[in-house]
Amino acid sequence: MKNTLFLLLIIIISCGKSEDIIAQIGDVKLTKDNLLISQEKWDLFSKEEKSKFVKDWINLTILSTEADKLGISQNEIILNQIEIAKNNIKSNAVISRKLSSITVSEDELFNYYKINKTKFQERKNEYYVQRIEIKDKQKLEKIRKFIKENSFTDAAKKFSTESIGENGGFLGWVSAENSDLLFWNTLRELKKYRYKTVEKKDKYYLIQYTDFREINKNKSFIEVKKEIKKIVLENKKSETYFKYIEELKRDKEIIISL
Repeated sequence: MKNTLFLLLIIIISCGKSEDIIAQIGDVKLTKDNLLISQEKWDLFSKEEKSKFVKDWINLTILSTEADKLGISQNEIILNQIEIAKNNIKSNAVISRKLSSITVSEDELFNYYKINKTKFQERKNEYYVQRIEIKDKQKLEKIRKFIKENSFTDAAKKFSTESIGENGGFLGWVSAENSDLLFWNTLRELKKYRYKTVEKKDKYYLIQYTDFREINKNKSFIEVKKEIKKIVLENKKSETYFKYIEELKRDKEIIISL
């Protein structure tokens, strides 16, 4: 039985295209016109997905036919469930049509972002960085000895070739976003007040951090735009749905007895 159905499925899928018949059991046909999904979605299915969909349809159709033969379909409870299922399908189709035209503008997205910035935050690590820049590698040992006998700050003022050396080499708070990747990875490996030498573009840097903090930072609009679009669209759909339901109720006589 199983092999026969599978053979029937293969024959119909490959040969029944002239009538747009996808599968058939006796007089019952599954065509492109009565698919339970959209034609667009069906076209995106792979061959394996289409095969599974049709096999499921065959199984359901056979079981439904058997229910009719056994008289189960005429059971009052089953009839009520069928009616509820029909109502669900029809109501979902109406709502789907009503909501399909809803769009979201760029202004709506940005306004939502401005009002709800604090909802889109992430934890960031920052280091308060101090460094010494030199061009002559031969001076490294001399500077290390000077740091040991004095301080990193004094060494920066005395030896650093960049302007921040004048204030002790303090670079300020540094995060992953505003730091060179080499320096950032070095900072992550260090312990507080322990320096390390890094070579970059024919220059040498003695780098350390004197403080560390974790802060909440707002994500940029671009980072969260897709997430916001989903939220705003769902909000608009929900609002439209409830307004539509209330409109439909206005001219209806509704009686509830509990």
